[in-house]
Amino acid sequence: MAVGMKKMAKNNVIVRKLDALEALGGVTNICSDKTGTLTQGKMVTRKAWIPGMGIYSVERNNSATDPKSGFVTLGAAPTTDADAMEREYQEKRTKRDQERSALALKFADDPDIKDRPADVPSSEKVPETEGNDGDHPEIIPELEAFLQSTSLCNLATVRYNEKEGSWQASGDPTEIALQVFAHRFDFGRKKLMEQEGWKELAEYGFDSNVKRMSVVFQEPNNGKQIIFTKGAVERIIDLCDNIGFGDQVQPLNQEHKDEVIRQMTLLADQGLRVLAIARRIVESPKSSHDWSEYPREDVECKLTLLGLAGLYDPPRLESKEAVQNCTTAGIQVHMLTGDHPGTARAIAREIGIIPKDFGSLPADVAAAMCMTASQFDALTDDQIDELPTLPFVIARCAPSTSTKPRSI
Repeated sequence: MAVGMKKMAKNNVIVRKLDALEALGGVTNICSDKTGTLTQGKMVTRKAWIPGMGIYSVERNNSATDPKSGFVTLGAAPTTDADAMEREYQEKRTKRDQERSALALKFADDPDIKDRPADVPSSEKVPETEGNDGDHPEIIPELEAFLQSTSLCNLATVRYNEKEGSWQASGDPTEIALQVFAHRFDFGRKKLMEQEGWKELAEYGFDSNVKRMSVVFQEPNNGKQIIFTKGAVERIIDLCDNIGFGDQVQPLNQEHKDEVIRQMTLLADQGLRVLAIARRIVESPKSSHDWSEYPREDVECKLTLLGLAGLYDPPRLESKEAVQNCTTAGIQVHMLTGDHPGTARAIAREIGIIPKDFGSLPADVAAAMCMTASQFDALTDDQIDELPTLPFVIARCAPSTSTKPRSI
């Protein structure tokens, strides 16, 4: 114990109660949050799926706050499974690395986005695209509606600091990522409100229990009142009656729902956090005072789904080594997150919490490694004892998720 105390003192760790060291030495499992703990908490919108249009992808981006870094391409929506996308991604990465080595190119070492190239796996059947920083596809009505929603249903600010010569952002990392994406097309919230005349009438803040946020705006020149909503796909899709925009709006039937869930899963399996973007035009306009008293459940209903946004949060550079050190010491690291199971699994693979290939594992072990919070909480003590292993990843956690001592 004396040796351990000297080591801790050398690292400026003060121990007030010596028996705490004994307890620490007996630790066999550690539960860690994902966002901002195992990852950097600096999100970037990498993909945006718009029904009938395809996938908008941010390429060669190396900053979480600079909307001029990298460029945007439009391609076909993914149609293959995650394994095929990962293989294609690795092939593209190898090819690019070889090309860069041959040209002896040096890329900026930006701490915002490290440990993974700017483009994530994609099955889009398009050739490698070269572009200039700030380039983006033509803004069509479907994209415009999507950008208005992501920009206005958002409290983050993104601005260019002339004095320091850099882009700066403040707010929630998720909202910063969406706001930066809107700024790429010059659809920033400040511009829409101050220059174009959008007027905010009400706000229904993010609630971790319902996993969504909504705002009500009035279009410029005393136009229509529109409700904009964003949140977890599973929570938003059940509130939607339609999908699409303009002449392309269709009733949201089961076939459409299946396609939305499929696209969400494909994005999540790439390690992206996926949010649904929706809106509704108010048929009976109300005053600002009326909206302040209006029940939330009557606002977030009869929505039209505009698309999905896929956000990437890079793992911390030290996370993989820390997990490896814990494993070597006989300590199992468990990751808890509110994200989709596919997103959680992808990040857990990157930092070594779960193996990249489950093929060599028994089926029951592979199934037990990743669970949702609702699945785990539904198990009895006896059922947990019968598991071949405790879950390494628990997804879709919420503040109400059980924290009973028997959990892990």
